[in-house]
Parts: sequence; structure tokens; C-alpha cells
Amino acid sequence: MNNAIYVLGDIHGNWSPLLTKIDEYDIRDCTIICVGDIGLGFKSYERQESELFEVNEKFRKRRIDFFGIRGNHDDPHYFDGGYEFSNMEFLKDYEVRTFGGKVFQFIGGATSIDRTHRVEGVSYWENEKFNFDPNQCVKCDVLITHSAPTWSGTTDKGPISGWLKVDKNLWSELKLERTEHSRIIELCNPDRHYCGHFHFKSTSKQDGCVSRILDVDELLEITHH
Repeated sequence: MNNAIYVLGDIHGNWSPLLTKIDEYDIRDCTIICVGDIGLGFKSYERQESELFEVNEKFRKRRIDFFGIRGNHDDPHYFDGGYEFSNMEFLKDYEVRTFGGKVFQFIGGATSIDRTHRVEGVSYWENEKFNFDPNQCVKCDVLITHSAPTWSGTTDKGPISGWLKVDKNLWSELKLERTEHSRIIELCNPDRHYCGHFHFKSTSKQDGCVSRILDVDELLEITHH
């Protein structure tokens, strides 16, 4: 029986930091949930398949169940239910699962701030964006998304001002995306919310919900949080 539950920040196609931590701390018999930007789709099909097979084998030997949602740096095709591994699963948006007696809902996707400098179908996908569907939101204990609500993390233009100059619609889309995430939290009413995307660590609380933004490669045990 898997006891510990971990959440994992963006890994951007680099599994090494996670696998090193698993070996260093002898992590096994657990569930690991990645909050997006796994980095799926940036390598050739053959290389990607070989890598996922090897990682799955490491998880299998340690009886680790890995689940991931799509980020903005993931090919959405990998999350359509067509990829089956013994110990890895890439979840569709609005998927609901129960772990440790807690109900989890998973909703991926986000807007890439650097989309103007990426190549469609190679390092950027038009349908990588977050899709807001209030009819699929369910009451849950834990909500896992890639991006964050307006009240969690920064909403400062400063760090992305360069991208805003070359992408006229970017700021309005980002603001809408954050607002829709706020709405999702209202609809799902979770006690805990976890996401990544922003590449820093942050904790915020509003209306009884604690929202935790995970840093890149951060591995956080949430079983007792």
C-alpha cells in the first residue's frame, strides 16, 4: 500500500534531480504527482519513449506510482490517454482520483510567455493552454493545476516585460488565465492547492485554501501537510 504522497515541481524533461533524490532518500512505496512541465514532446519520439520506459522501470522497482498533468511545456498529445506504463500515468484535464482517502482533481495547461520565440509543433503547441470548463469542476480536498490563482504568487509585469512588448495579447491572456484559476478554486473548494509554472516557491492562503507554488524540481511530501 502506498502511504506517502509527494508533489513535484516542473522538471522540464530532466528526470535526473528527481531520480537522485529518490536514491538519496531511499524513496519507495509512494505516489509522486508532477504539477506539469514534465517536458514531454521536446525529444524525438524514439528517445522520448526509451527515456520514459527507463524511468518507469525505476519507479516500478521502488513501487512508486507517478502521475503528471500537462504544463505549457508539454505536448498535449501525451495526455490523451494513449500512453500506458505500469507505474506512470499522464492525466487528462479534470481527471479525479482518490489518494490516501483524499479526493484530488487535476487540471493542466497554461500560456507560454515565450511563445513568440517557439516553434509550433516542436516547442510550442496551440492547445497547450489552460482550458476553463466549470462544468467539470468537482468538490475536492486537493486541487492540482499548472498555473495559479490571482492571489497566489506574483502578478507583477516586471519579470516578463520583455515578452509583453513582443506579444500584444499576452498580458490580457495571462490575467484571464489567473482569474479562471481563482474561479476553479472557488468551484472545487479544496483545502490544498498545488501548482508550478512560475519557477519559485510560494505559499498563500485565502478562504481556507492553502495554495503552494512549487519551485523547479522541488519534491514536497504532502501526506502530513
